[in-house]
Amino acid sequence: GFGAIKASSMVTSDVATSDVLTVEALAVRTGISGEQAQELIDRLGNDRAAIEQAARNLKGKQRLGE
Repeated sequence: GFGAIKASSMVTSDVATSDVLTVEALAVRTGISGEQAQELIDRLGNDRAAIEQAARNLKGKQRLGE
């Protein structure tokens, strides 16, 4: 696999709100992993409310699982 491709796609993301909602910022703010944050943004695009909700759901599941 070419990790560089995924990294560069994060930087030059065509998601409209990428400047506001970066993978790293989402991960830090919601407490999920960067990988999970990337998946949510890839899947949900620029629907910030849906991304935040999904991140909270993920975080909740993690806490329950521990």
